[in-house]
Amino acid sequence: MKKCGHAYRIAKVRNEPEKMVEYAKRIRSLQLELGVAQASFPDLGL
Repeated sequence: MKKCGHAYRIAKVRNEPEKMVEYAKRIRSLQLELGVAQASFPDLGL
C-alpha cells in the first residue's frame, strides 16, 4: 500500500489522471482487504 501511495503522489505531480485513478483504486482495494478506513479521492470521484 505504501508503494501505491507513493506512485499516486508521483502521478499527481506529473498530472497523469489515468494513473492517479489506477493507484487510487488500488489503494482503496488494499485498504478494504486490510479492514482499515478507506481513503477518499474527491478530485477523482472516488
